[in-house]
Amino acid sequence: GAIGARATAGGGGGGGGKGGGKSGGKSGGSTWGPGRRTLHFTGLPFVPEADFDSFLQVTFPSQVICVNFKDTTDGRPPIAWVLFEDENVAADVAQNYQSFEWEGSQVAVQFARTELDPNKFNRGGGKG
Repeated sequence: GAIGARATAGGGGGGGGKGGGKSGGKSGGSTWGPGRRTLHFTGLPFVPEADFDSFLQVTFPSQVICVNFKDTTDGRPPIAWVLFEDENVAADVAQNYQSFEWEGSQVAVQFARTELDPNKFNRGGGKG
């Protein structure tokens, strides 16, 4: 156990300010416009949010900033909005995963109408 204790005491550090920074600015300071980094996943299989999180972690390692997963539990498939690190990653995913099969469901991916606000939603993943 000593090692664990030492790790927590020393550090972490490094994480840096609350995100922001690098993505700001270059778009002429526009507010949240139409989503350029947020993709809308529809037609998901009936899986718990944790399964979707780990799917994202495996498929897009360290490219996802946050996730808004909605299972209406009214018989319709769950849907999710996923905010990616940057516009290029999102564009790649939108192209390569426009329509794909996962857990027996045909999932569709398209750009969301609005950007996800990372302050309102958890970072993907069951890290804690």
